[in-house]
Amino acid sequence: MARLQRYLFLICGVAGSLQAAGLPSVEAFGVQAALVFPASPDLRTTAGSLGYGFGVHGTWVLEGRHSVRPRLDLTWLPSASQASSGAGSSQAMTTRVSSRALGADYLYRWNDRCSLGFGVAETRWSVASTHTLTVIAGSPVTQSGTSSWTRQTLGPVATYRITRQLEGEVRLLRSHYGQENQVASTLTTGLLWRF
Repeated sequence: MARLQRYLFLICGVAGSLQAAGLPSVEAFGVQAALVFPASPDLRTTAGSLGYGFGVHGTWVLEGRHSVRPRLDLTWLPSASQASSGAGSSQAMTTRVSSRALGADYLYRWNDRCSLGFGVAETRWSVASTHTLTVIAGSPVTQSGTSSWTRQTLGPVATYRITRQLEGEVRLLRSHYGQENQVASTLTTGLLWRF
C-alpha cells in the first residue's frame, strides 16, 4: 500500500509540477461504464460470472503522446453459490464480490485513435457471504458477514477513440484478495464518456 501511495503521489506531483509550468493540460473529465469478467479461477468461484462497473476519471495530457488518467472505479460481480452434503448434514454458501479502486493509468498515444499503457490502483475488495448449515433436517443455521481487504492492482490498458467524446477501453488487471491472498484477475471492457 505504501508503495502504491508513493507511485500515486509521484504521478500527481509530476503532473502538478508540469501543469504549474504550463506544460500539460487537462484534456477532459468524464465517467466510465464497463462489463467486468472475473478472469482468475478463484475469483470465478467466489464471484460467479459477468459483472459491471462504473466510475469517474480525468485525463492530463503530458508532453508528446503521453497522458495520465487518475480514476475511481466501483465494481459489482454477481453472486455465486456452492453447496455440499454428507453424513446427514448439508451446507450452502452464497458470496457476492465488489470492489472500489483508486488509481491512475499511464497511456501512450499510438496514433490518433489508439493508446496503450498500464494501470495501477489501490483496490478495496469486499466479499459478502451467507453460510447455511443444516445438521438436523428442517433446522438450518444461517450466518452472514462481510470481509474486506485492500490490495494493489496492476495491468495493461488499451483504448480506442470512437468519437471526440467517446472512447472504448480494455483492461486486464491483476490483484489479490482474501486471507489466503488469492489471485483476483479481471478482464474489463468499457466505454469512457468525456465532458
